[in-house]
Amino acid sequence: MAAVHQEELVIDGQAPEPRLHAAIRAACRQLLPSWDALNDADMDVAYITGGISNALFKVSVPAVAVGAVSAVAFRIYGDSTERFIDRSHELGIMQLAHQHGFGPQLLATFGNGRIEEFLQMRSLQPSELAAPEFVPKIAATLCRFHGIPASGKEHVRTPFGRIYEWLDMAEHFTFSDEDKQKMFATFNFAAMRAEVQAVEAAATVVCSPVVFAHNDLLSGNIMVPVADAADAAAQPSMTFIDFEYSEYAPRGFDWGNHFCEYAGFDCDYSRYPDAQQAAEFIRHYLAADCESSRAHVDEQQLERCVAEANVYALAAHQYWGTWSFLQAKWSKIDFDYLAYAQLREGGSSGEDEEASDEETEGDERGKDSSGGEDEESSKEFGMSRRTVTSAPAAATCTTSFGSLGPGEFWIQCDTCDRWFDGKCVGMTQKKAGQTDKWKCPLC
Repeated sequence: MAAVHQEELVIDGQAPEPRLHAAIRAACRQLLPSWDALNDADMDVAYITGGISNALFKVSVPAVAVGAVSAVAFRIYGDSTERFIDRSHELGIMQLAHQHGFGPQLLATFGNGRIEEFLQMRSLQPSELAAPEFVPKIAATLCRFHGIPASGKEHVRTPFGRIYEWLDMAEHFTFSDEDKQKMFATFNFAAMRAEVQAVEAAATVVCSPVVFAHNDLLSGNIMVPVADAADAAAQPSMTFIDFEYSEYAPRGFDWGNHFCEYAGFDCDYSRYPDAQQAAEFIRHYLAADCESSRAHVDEQQLERCVAEANVYALAAHQYWGTWSFLQAKWSKIDFDYLAYAQLREGGSSGEDEEASDEETEGDERGKDSSGGEDEESSKEFGMSRRTVTSAPAAATCTTSFGSLGPGEFWIQCDTCDRWFDGKCVGMTQKKAGQTDKWKCPLC
């Protein structure tokens, strides 16, 4: 059955609660044929918390009154989100995903939102993303999602095309709120663009295959059955929802973005999976992809995939940090988007202080207790230990896993001591000579 559409119907998501709930009930009667005879008293409206893009409500009625559909999700799009989200594309993806077993059925649309099937499931919490009982399921489900046949593979804009587009939109923003404007002024757009270019260069080297990606796989978009629900056995073991940003993208972006979401909106990146945890997730993904025992996944391939995820995790920070500028400008949802952008972009003045501290620590690392340069710095290749044209025999590029070739330029991170082929991080010997301290994209 085709979804009903009423373009002229617009719901004021900022209206006082009684008026907003009345409007939601009226819209449900108008757009859902089996609900047209219901009274306001028959419909219970409850706000669903957790989202920072749209306003979402659960509308439920007694099952005996309407038959099969006893609850729906009523979604009001965030203000001005149509400036950076193609809603018609999203609706098409939503219907395509549902055909392949993902997400709810689309029931109706209106001028600034939609009504969809309410899944009698629960979303995961950030702390559950690393749980042993969920990691294999998430990995296998993501692998299956990546196999959805969709159009548009020739136009890959996520992540870097989107980031540059949003930076261009945001750079000249002004805010009437004085505190917002002051905070916004702390972001250095030229520096952010340079960092994006460095990550894009590193991402090019890892050669991540293009897949149909979710691109927003945070815990709230992963649904599992409610354990004690009467119909739990009838629900899928896991599904994904919310396809606003879904389109073709590098596989590594979905991995790296998902790993970043272990931190939650609090951005506690001590939760970011270590190499062993990341490898375990990817092992399950690759096993699902090749339908073989995870024990047979090639270990060298696994190492490359972990590096692929880590590089694209950097792009995920840049993607959502830049997205936060747009939301800070237009959204009326009660969320501190600029503070979130600071955490994702690292663009606040506080980071400049941190960088100064790191430089001081770096100066101390370069000297022994008597004040001279340490032995490692002074003797390695007759130059700064950071830049070499003949790396240690055991050195391997962190992003490409390649070895140093004749005449190639490599650089070592001052923070983590990892080695990188200059081409992988957009660094030349000339640029390095003009840089006092160099921090790699992973740091």
